[in-house]
Amino acid sequence: MATRFERDSDPAGPVVSGFAGGGFRIDGEVFAAALLTPKAALRWDAPAIEALDEAALAPLLKLDPPPEFLLLGTGARLVHPPRALVAGLAA
Repeated sequence: MATRFERDSDPAGPVVSGFAGGGFRIDGEVFAAALLTPKAALRWDAPAIEALDEAALAPLLKLDPPPEFLLLGTGARLVHPPRALVAGLAA
């Protein structure tokens, strides 16, 4: 039995439709870095992964309801976030 995927005819929230060289295409615009929520795509001046801390994520962490997960894109190679950030988010 084959899996069948169907696109929502009128999805709620931002729709990521692909990758466009310099970033992700979201609702017809290209975002080099973005914070995505169920309701909006927000431009984000993201720091380098090594400098990422809770202060940089403050706009996202203040949302109500808070995010269920955090997905960090690190480019062509996998880079782990700072241990202090991971520990702070887990607390």
